[in-house]
Amino acid sequence: MSLIGIAAFPPSVLFISEFYMVKTMFLEHKMAICIVFLLLLTIVLYGLAKAVIKMSFSSLPVEKEEQIKEAVKENNKSGQKKDKYEKAMEKLKSLGIKPDRLQKYIAQKQNEF
Repeated sequence: MSLIGIAAFPPSVLFISEFYMVKTMFLEHKMAICIVFLLLLTIVLYGLAKAVIKMSFSSLPVEKEEQIKEAVKENNKSGQKKDKYEKAMEKLKSLGIKPDRLQKYIAQKQNEF
């Protein structure tokens, strides 16, 4: 949905402003500027759509998927009950995220309670 809003589909305010800019360029007979504007707008929208579609429909690399599956299997085999904090940290680590700052923040919040 954010792509639609940012891309200025009608009836959004961005669409209206871009429409009036193009309309004014045509009325002022500034076709070269209008063509450049529309070309650059098309390039920006293409790049934006490409990034959103890649994020939405791509899958994890095979190595990451296998690491996640192994982490889940180890979690199930251990049989120990872990609190939500430990589970979250393991999931972040299995995804390759280094949660140092997050870990310090959560530990600080846990100590407050």
